[in-house]
This record gives sequence, structure tokens and C-alpha cells, in this order.
Amino acid sequence: MVETSPAKPTNNMSALELLSWHVDMGVDEVIAHEAIDHFSAKPKKAVAEEKPEVATAPQTQQTPPKTNVEPQTRTPRTALTLSAHEGSVLAAQMAHDAKTIEQLKTSIESFEGCGLVRTAMNTVFADGNVDADIMIVGDAPNADEDKAGKSFAGEAGELLDKMMAAIGLDRETGFYASNIIPWRPPGNRKPSADELTICLPFIKRHIELAKPKILFLMGHTAISALLDDDTPTKNIRGKWRILSINKQNIDILPSYHPSRLLKQPQLKRDSWQDLLEIKRKIGNY
Repeated sequence: MVETSPAKPTNNMSALELLSWHVDMGVDEVIAHEAIDHFSAKPKKAVAEEKPEVATAPQTQQTPPKTNVEPQTRTPRTALTLSAHEGSVLAAQMAHDAKTIEQLKTSIESFEGCGLVRTAMNTVFADGNVDADIMIVGDAPNADEDKAGKSFAGEAGELLDKMMAAIGLDRETGFYASNIIPWRPPGNRKPSADELTICLPFIKRHIELAKPKILFLMGHTAISALLDDDTPTKNIRGKWRILSINKQNIDILPSYHPSRLLKQPQLKRDSWQDLLEIKRKIGNY
């Protein structure tokens, strides 16, 4: 006969019998003095994990530090709607009316017959000693020249100064510098044929008033525009030419622009030969 535990505990059970009854009912672990009915207990709400508060400084509006350099601004100009012929006729008249270098500078700064005046930051007129025997004419102004308002500024200008110093000339006393056109084309692009046609009377009058003994043309754009010769620079550089402006005969030597020498240093050897030609020519005057 197999003994079974009663369905319910009775008062006359011994402690051992009561324990045996609990085991038969599946109670095999004691975790508290009082039983808990988990089926009838209400579930507790989940408590979000609290993050420790971190002390932060009060938010204040950031004020940029003050500097002594003021941003460069310009007053937008409106160019006239002229054809290349009309623009060049107007430029020629204004250039002819200028009797001095200063008057020419004023005329160019007020000229509105070229579309480049809309986009350029400054009019790039010249730099250096206007009374020097050597006048350098370079290509269209780049971004550095446009920002400074001076010819041959920035890295290319620094190289030019070193080149001229190698033959004993400095910018303050030894040479005068200008550009084939006085305004920078957007993105440093090459000036168009129309833009060159419009601006050519200005640089010719500039040369006429400056009266240099030697004209050092640097860059293909300057060479081809003033000499009306589209021969590649490598084939025309280092060879003397004569430019006649209003009965003035000026010795001209074509060469590479310093900005090209920065990109192609192997051409510096040819440029050095051109500089020696300039030095030799000066000694003959």
C-alpha cells in the first residue's frame, strides 16, 4: 500500500509531515516568511533609469573675437552694354584725353565699357617706379592682384621680385609693372578677344605715358595682344622686337609669366637667359 499525502494540511500533522506535504505540492525553496501570490499581485511600473545630472555652464551667444583686419568690400559697378568695337572706341577716347599717368588711372577706374568691371574686386592699374627704364606688362590680373589692387602680387609677384633682384633691380626703384587688362576675369580665366580689344587702348596709352626704354612682356596673353602675334611663348621668348607707339620705338623682350614658372620650374633656365638679355640691354643705354 502506497501512502499519499493528504490534499490539505491538517492540524494534527507533525512538522515532518507538513514539510513533506509542501514538497509534494512543489514548494522546494523558502525565500520569505510569508507566501506571495504572484498571480494576483499587480505588476509594478517600470522605473526609467535616472541619469546623473551633469552641471553645465549657462548657454551664451558666442561673439567672434575682434581683429584689426576689416573685410574687404567693394561697391558693385554696372557695365555698359557695348559691343567690342564700341567699347574700344570709348576706351581709346578716354585714354587719349588722359595727359598724365594719374589721369589715365582715374579714367580707367571710372570706365564702364567692359563687362569685367561687374565682377572684379579692384581695378589693377600698376605698381613700382613709373620713372624706371623697364616696364613689365603681364597677363590679366589673378586673384591676388585683384585683392591687392596691384600688379604682380602674391606668390607670382614674390617670384618676379626675386628674378629682378638677381639682375640688380627692385620694385621700388628698378622697374614699373602693369597688366594687359586692368580687371581680373572671373575664375582667372583667359580674357576673351572682345575684352582684350576693349582694354588694349588703355595699356598702349599707359606705355606711351610711362615712356620706358625696355618693355618686358611676361605671358602669352600680353605678348600676343601687344605684338599681334599668337606664336607660342617658347618660340618667341628671348627675341627682341620693336614696338612703335605714337612715334615711340620701344625695345620689347617676350618671356614667361612668373605664374607659369611656378607651375613649370624647368622653364626657369630660359627665363634666366631672358633676364641676362635685359641686363645686357640696360648696359647699352
